[in-house]
Parts: sequence; C-alpha cells; structure tokens
Amino acid sequence: MTVRPARVMKRILWPVLLLALSACAHLGHLGPSPDGSDAADQMWDEAHRALAAGDFISADSLFTRLSVEYPQTDAGRESVFYLGVIRLDPRNPAWDPAPAEKELLRYLAEDSTAFGTIHRRPEAQTLYELAHQLTMPAESRVPGLQPETRVVTKRVVAPAKESQALADEVADLHRQLDAKDAQIQKLSDELDRIRKTLTGTRP
Repeated sequence: MTVRPARVMKRILWPVLLLALSACAHLGHLGPSPDGSDAADQMWDEAHRALAAGDFISADSLFTRLSVEYPQTDAGRESVFYLGVIRLDPRNPAWDPAPAEKELLRYLAEDSTAFGTIHRRPEAQTLYELAHQLTMPAESRVPGLQPETRVVTKRVVAPAKESQALADEVADLHRQLDAKDAQIQKLSDELDRIRKTLTGTRP
C-alpha cells in the first residue's frame, strides 16, 4: 500500500511552518503604514485575524488586496510573504506548493527593490526552498521529502468449507505421493532381483 504523497508532505511541513511563523510572530503588526493609510492598517489586522481563525479564503483575499493596492508599504510587501505561507499551511484545503513557491520568490525579490527592505527573509528563504522541493518530481527531492512507501502484509483467512476442502485435497495428494513412492520401491526391488539373477548372485 502506498501512502498518499500530499498527506505525507503536509505532515512533514506542518512543524516547519509553525517554527517559521513563530519566529516572525513579533512582526505580526508593522505599525502605521509609511503612507499613513489607516485602511491598509485595518486590512492588515483583518487579514491576520482571518488567518488566525483558519479563514484562508478571506486571508488570501485581504493579503492580495494589500499587495496590489499598497505595494510600496511594509504591509503590502509583507502580505506577499503571507500569500506564500497560506498555500503551505496544511490546514488549508487549497494547499498547493506551486503558488506558494511563486509568491515566496516574489517576496524575496522585493529585497532588492528601492521601496524598502523585507522583514522575513530567513523564514521566506526556508519556506521557499521547501515549496520548491515539493514542486519537483518525488525522486528528485531530498530524501526527507520523498514520499514513504509502506508494505502491508494481509493474512487471508479462508471460510471453513474452503479450508476443509483444501485440507482434503492436500491429504489426497499425500496419499497419491505415498502410492507412487511404494510403486517406485517395488520396481526398484524387482530390478534388483533381476540383476542378481542375471549375475548369478544369490539373493
């Protein structure tokens, strides 16, 4: 029996994701937006509340709006990080490493722009590498991210009637084998008697 790869990958990724998010939890609120937009601050807080509640659809929508409407603010840039994280969260029914890889790469690229720096590069780099591994063919991944294969041995118990019929058949085969052994022994004895007669050897 082969374990479903997606399920195994989610089990592997969950503790890593928790560690990465806890490492940047202190950055959950970035303070007032550089452009003074109260709307961006409110949207940022709403997005985090939705994410904490497991409402991934709302969180994804809010972080997307922030990244599009306020791209030159801290909230807008950091929202791209969370767009990647959302798709790597094992609780998310829309879990998918491909868009996660894309968003995390986009976030890392922001570090080289003139708009400002990003605040979660180490965490984003780690999660990006994980997402990248998970989009590769299974045999090309690092050993720890390759799907496991479990072999399950099943004991087949035949019904009583079938078991008795099988036992009778085995017993019959044994009787046939014994009869053939006796016949072979009889022929061997006869050949030995003929040999002794022809050579003049007394029995």
